[in-house]
Amino acid sequence: MARVNVGEEVRLCPVVQGVEFTVIEQGIRIRALILRDALEEFFGADESPSSWLNAYERHQDAIDCAAADRYRANRSQSVVVLRVQDEQFEPALSRPS
Repeated sequence: MARVNVGEEVRLCPVVQGVEFTVIEQGIRIRALILRDALEEFFGADESPSSWLNAYERHQDAIDCAAADRYRANRSQSVVVLRVQDEQFEPALSRPS
């Protein structure tokens, strides 16, 4: 899986608490968002926005894979949203990074 490595592509979401990012897989640009709750629950982030970005950067491979998996499961989504309460999200994040 290829990743976009542009500073603007990974940023805090201005609308909800979380981190926006882009994954490119097989030529398809996947816009995704991981919410604060998932970053805290699975990746040890705290309440500070800077810790959300740090958690994403430390666990980027696992998070990007989860976003790609979610996109493949439902290609009609314009933005993939990763959150704690999604049952299928937890196993994807439990993979070693």
